[in-house]
Amino acid sequence: MVMECLIEWAKKLSSVAVLLMLVSCAPVMVPVGDVGTTPPPSPQPKPDPRPPVRPIEPSRDQVTPASAAVLKLLDEGWQLHHNGEYDRSNAVAERALRLDRAEPKVFLLLASNYFSMLQLTLAEQLARQGIPLATEDRNTRARLQSLLNQILSAN
Repeated sequence: MVMECLIEWAKKLSSVAVLLMLVSCAPVMVPVGDVGTTPPPSPQPKPDPRPPVRPIEPSRDQVTPASAAVLKLLDEGWQLHHNGEYDRSNAVAERALRLDRAEPKVFLLLASNYFSMLQLTLAEQLARQGIPLATEDRNTRARLQSLLNQILSAN
């Protein structure tokens, strides 16, 4: 009986810890100027006569050790998710998040877990945080947007 209570408290504390971690990382909106005034027009930049430089993108075989670790953790997290072990999946996803805070797939996994646990507010926050990170990965962005739509329709 005591052990069951301890396990239940540990689950609640882990959810609170994730929420606190995410809230501390949320951007703060600061009002700029008066509401009734319009800002002065910004000067127009002069066009650059040089052709645009395209950045060199790493090939798929140039995976860093950190990104490889994140991918491995994501695989493990999704297996746990599909087995219904959402708390354990969240713990794995949080480790991946510590390695790469800009990986949208981590936010997808966390949001999916919290959605499955019916913690809709937290799931919505995580999905919204992941969407802007998925600029290069259309598939993950579409999955995050789809999950967000499901969350909003469940509210």
